[in-house]
Amino acid sequence: MKAKLIRNKCPAVWDVEADVTACGTDSEYHMALVLKMYEEVGEIAMSPTDPEEYADLLEAMLALASSQDVEGIEILQALIAKRLMFGGFEDGLILVGESELVKDPPPAPMPSESQVKAKMLVEPFWIQAVLRRDV
Repeated sequence: MKAKLIRNKCPAVWDVEADVTACGTDSEYHMALVLKMYEEVGEIAMSPTDPEEYADLLEAMLALASSQDVEGIEILQALIAKRLMFGGFEDGLILVGESELVKDPPPAPMPSESQVKAKMLVEPFWIQAVLRRDV
């Protein structure tokens, strides 16, 4: 029998006859979220232009983070700090082979809290709302 994690309102929206149960333990919930993220990554690979698949992945990731007491705003702050320090992935750079960089990265100056907050002010408001789970 196939089982997968579904969104909270799906049973009412779908109005179908199906067995729905909740995860029994925190570890079951954790594993269900990890499997959901793998499922969504596979769907993104098959439909890379579908924003709904990215939304599903982000929702699962935020739920997993929340279950570990990691707030969405902390994730956004870390994303901005890492982007300021190291950039993003837009250039498609690939590290080939073993590297001392991976084993022992050189110390990089962490952006100040004010730099991160300034960057957050220019990030779209909806990202912050989603990460705070206001919507």
